[in-house]
Amino acid sequence: MKNNIKTLLSIFFLAAFAILAKAETPVKSGFYERDGEQRPGIRAVFDASPDEVKDAFEDYMKDKYDVKLKGTGLFTNKDELYAEKVIIEQIINKNINFYARIVESETTEDQTTMTLFASLGYDVYINQEDYKDGFQTMMNMATQFVSTFVPAYHEEKISATKEELEDLTEELEEYNEEMADSQEQIEDLKKKIEKLKKKADKKKEAVEEQKAILRKQEARYQAAKKSMANK
Repeated sequence: MKNNIKTLLSIFFLAAFAILAKAETPVKSGFYERDGEQRPGIRAVFDASPDEVKDAFEDYMKDKYDVKLKGTGLFTNKDELYAEKVIIEQIINKNINFYARIVESETTEDQTTMTLFASLGYDVYINQEDYKDGFQTMMNMATQFVSTFVPAYHEEKISATKEELEDLTEELEEYNEEMADSQEQIEDLKKKIEKLKKKADKKKEAVEEQKAILRKQEARYQAAKKSMANK
């Protein structure tokens, strides 16, 4: 029992360590594909699923920048969230189109990439050279989202793993109790069987005694019958 619990605890701590070890998510700037062209943007990588990142980023943009992103809903779930003709003063005090492409990683299994873009027009994107402050703001935006989402996400995963461990521990304890109860029942059954065997043996002995008595009585009867016939 104790060894099994120790094993479960070891699994939990190893899982928690693995989760925390992966929790550091770098944010990088560069040129990334959008609509078949390489565009300046900001990219972050997460261990969460695309849907989990989308939900969290939508909430983040609404709470922090009062921007409502489109692209997900009851009947739609696009790879790219967007807000058209919005002013995000922290980036630039002009109408922009803001995009967040959130998809499964093409290089690493079970990871999601989020790439942010902002454009002033069809082919004019916020970039490091021409809009340095705005581009840095996008970098800060992504970094702050990472710093809030990633710890909360992994803490939730650790908490869920801990709950699963507690459930498994309870199941293991119940199983061991059932095993103990079953063992007691087996011992009780063995004792009952032994008693029944003894009773059966006594019954057999009684039957044999009755048979012997019956044989003696039969012999006496035959002898008496023979004696009367001779007279």
